[in-house]
Amino acid sequence: MDALRAQLAQERNPRYAELDKYDIAAVTYDWNPKAVERLRRICDEGDAEIIVSSSWRDFNPVRDLQLLFALHGLDKYVVGSTPLGQCPRCRHAYFSRGEEISLVLNKFCGRVKHYVVLDDVAGGLERHWNHLVHTKSGVGLEEQHVAEALEKLRLDARDFC
Repeated sequence: MDALRAQLAQERNPRYAELDKYDIAAVTYDWNPKAVERLRRICDEGDAEIIVSSSWRDFNPVRDLQLLFALHGLDKYVVGSTPLGQCPRCRHAYFSRGEEISLVLNKFCGRVKHYVVLDDVAGGLERHWNHLVHTKSGVGLEEQHVAEALEKLRLDARDFC
């Protein structure tokens, strides 16, 4: 992993030397190439951008996420991440993933016309159920999910404004 990080820093971008070697290895070796191509198709055919809501954004600012996604040529699609933080209504509870997504949609109200949520965990996403493509943990983005995601990208997002 150290050698991979050093090679990427030397050959592609010196900033790779600053990234976590385990994150680099996960993206390099664990991401399924077919799933990566499916995500690219969703972005290209659906004119979509990526806002990361996974735990990856807990430790990686957007510019680092873009660098990680660049390992598969997906960096141009990554435009942001959902907010991290405590729910003001709940005192000690953190936002659910669904609340984080709603915050982004509300923040960019009028600019987000359509969206899809790709996730292997459906809990906390009830408000986004019509926009959710539920994948299987350990399996990832399958071919049938591409058509489903593209269909959901046609749904209106106005209910958040």
